[in-house]
Amino acid sequence: MVGAGRGSSEGTGWDDLVSEIAEYAAAPLVLDEAARAAARLSLLDSLGVACLGAQHPDCAPLLGALCSPPDPEGGTPIPGTRHRVGLLDAAFGISAAIRWLDFNDTWLAAEWSHPSDNLGAILAASDQLSRHRLADGGAPLRVADLLEPICKAYEIQGVLATASCLHDRGLDHVLLVEVASAAVGAWLLGAGEDQVRAAVSNALADASTLRVYRHQPVVSWRKSWAAAEAVQRALRFALLALRGDRGCPKVISAPTWGLNAVLGEEAVRLGGELGCAVAPQVLYKVPWPAEYHGQSAVEAAIRLRPALQGRLREVREIHVRTQRSGVTILDKRGPLPTAADRDHCLQYMVAAALVYGELDYSAYEDRAAGNPELERVRGLTRVSEDPEYTLAYHDPDRRAVANSVEVELMGGERLGPEVVWYPLGHPRRRQEALPMLRRKLTRNLGRAQVAPDRISVLERLFDEPERLDDMPIPELLDQLSG
Repeated sequence: MVGAGRGSSEGTGWDDLVSEIAEYAAAPLVLDEAARAAARLSLLDSLGVACLGAQHPDCAPLLGALCSPPDPEGGTPIPGTRHRVGLLDAAFGISAAIRWLDFNDTWLAAEWSHPSDNLGAILAASDQLSRHRLADGGAPLRVADLLEPICKAYEIQGVLATASCLHDRGLDHVLLVEVASAAVGAWLLGAGEDQVRAAVSNALADASTLRVYRHQPVVSWRKSWAAAEAVQRALRFALLALRGDRGCPKVISAPTWGLNAVLGEEAVRLGGELGCAVAPQVLYKVPWPAEYHGQSAVEAAIRLRPALQGRLREVREIHVRTQRSGVTILDKRGPLPTAADRDHCLQYMVAAALVYGELDYSAYEDRAAGNPELERVRGLTRVSEDPEYTLAYHDPDRRAVANSVEVELMGGERLGPEVVWYPLGHPRRRQEALPMLRRKLTRNLGRAQVAPDRISVLERLFDEPERLDDMPIPELLDQLSG
């Protein structure tokens, strides 16, 4: 176990959900090799995405010292930047950079969420602990020490998401990130079980934020930093618990003002036992930075594109069939004034893939969006639900994320439908995706202008898990900082 279990007690009067999460977070978790491999893969993938995300002109100004002064000597580096900051700023900055381009891993269930959002808390806490240990002549934490907290955070968030449908109440999924980061962050910082309870209960008392910033007509960049704020708050609750705050034992069950009374019975609950199932089943975004429900539509469009070469002017209509969740999140018409709008629009994703034959984040920026051909093709694209795709999406034995794309030409000829049931990042295609995930890491680091010798080090770590496991956390983050 990474944390030292101080002040643990059975506790009385706590809501069952709070106690179950705290008990899980504070107890040792035995990982099999599949779980360890998944945690390593998520860590490296997220660090590459963070380096690229930190370069975005809307992200970069938000990184750095906000809660505390810069700490160029002992601070935690934010990947892809020159910033070295304290614990809370590091948690915010790392998670914001990971999340910014919507290119990090995903978990789809009753609620949609991104388990790697928790890495801001895990990396900031472990790096700060390590630098303090080094300053005292001790040994730092190594990547091997992070595999357990990564799997725990993924499990808490993922199993909550299996049964807690917050978007139906107009609320954002980042509450689930906050709860997972509060539990695991507190444990990493040395909390005992009662202290973890206190941190988790305070996270639940936040009851999440509105989803207003994720949907038209007011899509904003908050959708890319909302989880970072949740992670930062989670660590603040962990620190308060370590200083003696006792939390809110009846945060869920209290009459009138408790979570159940406000949101409805069991609005937030676990969808099963907490074990180690989520990390190995997480979904990766392999070649395309696109909201996950549209990943297979982009793949289908790119497969169709060679048959359309030179014939885009002949297109009468494009039919995209998707799951119900895809319609809810991604079916957007009318003006899309920002990249934050465009990367959550299925019509735009498909049109960009057909026009450009590829999809990277530059396709969402104003210059690409101003292409009149792209706008014309988007205007011809229709989205509808396919009930079979929805059933397959909710089937626990399949967890398909299917889309199909069919192009109808002026003369009546039809191309397709091209159907993709499982995107490249789905567990059913994991072996196929691994070489591409390695290339994604290299490409993201290169675009972030990480030095070639450092990229070579990280490429070797991808191929040599034992070397990665042995790497001190501060050394890993230093490799990615300016």
